[in-house]
Amino acid sequence: MSLFTNEIIFDYPAPKIARIIKEIENISGLPVIMVDPYVKNTEVDDEELEEDEEELHEFIQHIAFKYFPKSWIEISAYIPNAVNKSVEKEKLETGFDANWPQPCHGADEQEGKQSIYMKSYLGLEPTLYLATIKALESLGGIGRYEKNSDDVHKYFPVTVENLSKRHKKNKRKIYLTYVLFVLMLPITITIGLIKLIISIIKMPFEINRSMKAIKKHYPEHFKDK
Repeated sequence: MSLFTNEIIFDYPAPKIARIIKEIENISGLPVIMVDPYVKNTEVDDEELEEDEEELHEFIQHIAFKYFPKSWIEISAYIPNAVNKSVEKEKLETGFDANWPQPCHGADEQEGKQSIYMKSYLGLEPTLYLATIKALESLGGIGRYEKNSDDVHKYFPVTVENLSKRHKKNKRKIYLTYVLFVLMLPITITIGLIKLIISIIKMPFEINRSMKAIKKHYPEHFKDK
């Protein structure tokens, strides 16, 4: 499944998880619960996750509609400046700057702002994801790149029956996508092999052309060669 994310920016402090859940329930008309979609394998994994949450995250939680607990999304917020402090510490210890060539996740929040980050996967039914965006914006948040909720008002409010139909429709779409993928696989493989053969044939000519360009640009390095 492909990951897709969103970021909603607030004047500090951002809403707490309980308030966010309450607003999602008000918008959707359905109860929301906190879930744990992952099975932790060892106590070490638990300890590492707890340490990471304590050092960097103000909260990190997975939520779902009560009647559809397997269709969840993740929402989280970093402690202000915690990510940058962690990056500076790592740089002092290892010399590696995690913020280069571009800021790592959570490191580019503006002073006096706090973001709520959302994470879901392509293939999961989107009603909860859209309800969460709408809830965060109704609580005063602004989408990092654009306002998100204008085109989703038709989704809400929703009943359990409506949502059940949406989930079934979504499953059918995924099934049809898989079938189409399998049917197209022989054609895709054939095209891929043809492109690979062409690229192998062209490789010596591309190397030769690149070497000529390098020699022309750096003639002093090739005077005695």
